[in-house]
Amino acid sequence: MRFSKNDILEALGIEERGLSSWFGPALIGFGVGALAGGLAALLFAPRTGSELRGDLLQRGRRIVQRGRETVEEAASNLERGTQPTNY
Repeated sequence: MRFSKNDILEALGIEERGLSSWFGPALIGFGVGALAGGLAALLFAPRTGSELRGDLLQRGRRIVQRGRETVEEAASNLERGTQPTNY
């Protein structure tokens, strides 16, 4: 005797649910979580938005400057035929 999935679910008193039965509540839960997380981030942020943007911009400029220095050093080493110092 062969049992299908529906036979087993019916015997257990469980009905099969489709995508629409869980997708809506999951989407609502995701939205509520995103709103709560955003609100918590705004309330507990250590700096204002303009201060944070300024810090990020300054860090970005330092990274770009270090990258330029590394490229310039590598180019001069290549021209001289020497090995790189610390990459």
